[in-house]
Amino acid sequence: RYLYKVVSADNGKTWSNPVPTKIKAIYPDILKLDNGIYVMVCGVRDVPGCPQQPHIFLSKDGENFQDMGSVYYSRPAGWNGKQDPRCWGTGSSQCLEKASPNSFYVAFEGSDPALPQTTPYSRHYMDFNHFEVNFAK
Repeated sequence: RYLYKVVSADNGKTWSNPVPTKIKAIYPDILKLDNGIYVMVCGVRDVPGCPQQPHIFLSKDGENFQDMGSVYYSRPAGWNGKQDPRCWGTGSSQCLEKASPNSFYVAFEGSDPALPQTTPYSRHYMDFNHFEVNFAK
């Protein structure tokens, strides 16, 4: 799936038809920082070695977004302290929250097979990152 874009010129009363973007991702969240930079987090699909991971995208105009890469996972080691490709975010649960004029938090769901499993989703956990964005004009 690709993200689609819709536009309203009348404050949300009517909307354009959906147009596909070139971003192959799911479940986006977008906010605009005080410095005018748009931030988007979404679950990017088909990353080699990891089917879905939350990525951060930045845009100066709200139209053209640049992929800045994956979020940082606090539990990347997995089993026995070795890198485990199953330690990843689901890409289906992430959100942004403004922290200061030019910084934000991203919260996302992670998965770690080293966690005990008592329910089908008990190996999942919530993780958080804090980012500051400064662009030269």
